Order: sequence, then structure tokens, then C-alpha cells
Amino acid sequence: MFKILAFAVALCLTVPFSASAQTNQRTAFNQGIERFNNLVMEQRLSDALKMMRPEMEMSDDDIVRIDNRFWEHYPKTFVGHDTVRSEALKSGFRQEVLAYWDEDNRYFFVYLLIHATNSGFNVVNIDYSTDFESLNANF
Repeated sequence: MFKILAFAVALCLTVPFSASAQTNQRTAFNQGIERFNNLVMEQRLSDALKMMRPEMEMSDDDIVRIDNRFWEHYPKTFVGHDTVRSEALKSGFRQEVLAYWDEDNRYFFVYLLIHATNSGFNVVNIDYSTDFESLNANF
């Protein structure tokens, strides 16, 4: 009887902890996406890419090329953004397509493949396009 009671108490103590850990992980994820969205909304694409994939090697020339090309396509500031598609996969993976648009209804899409681990989130793949279908095909 004592063993069953001890097991029940242990179970009750671990369930809230697991839920709390998941909540903290989801909060960290949401904060990261919010920072990413803010950078894209400010038309700082290279900074947004570096934030999501800090290990990605980009030369100064790459950064200038990425930002200039981005500004050529989107000379006006974005007025809105949202998650267009999101899917939880197995083993802590999820994929998302984010959309940004300007007042002329020009759209910019970002695809993210993310893996949640015990130590946080890892962006496995990031891609971007003006063509939704090319990124939606990843689903």
C-alpha cells in the first residue's frame, strides 16, 4: 500500500513539472518567433536569419546581397504578419510557414522546420520565398 501511495505522490509531483517544462519551452519558442517577426517586419532579413541559424556562415557580402535583394522586392514596410500553416510532427519536430505583407499586398513567406529538445529549440531548416506554393509543398 505504501509503495502505491509513494508512486502516486511521485507521479503527481512529476506531472506538473513536465507541464511546466513544456509551458516554459513553448514560451521560449513564442518569444523567439516574436523576435524573428520583429526583425522581418523591420526589413532586417539577414539579422533574422542569423538569429534563427547562428551557425550559418554569412560573409559581409552575403549580408549586403540578401538585404539589398529583400529591399528591392519589398521597398515598403510590412504592415502585417501571421502564421499561415503550422504542423506538429513526431519526436518534437514542427514545421511552420509564416507570412508578411505590405500595404500593396506583396507577400513574403518563411518556412521553418524546428526541433524541440530538452535544451531548447533548434532550427533545422529555414527557407523563404515570394511564392507560397513552393514553401507549402514542404507539408
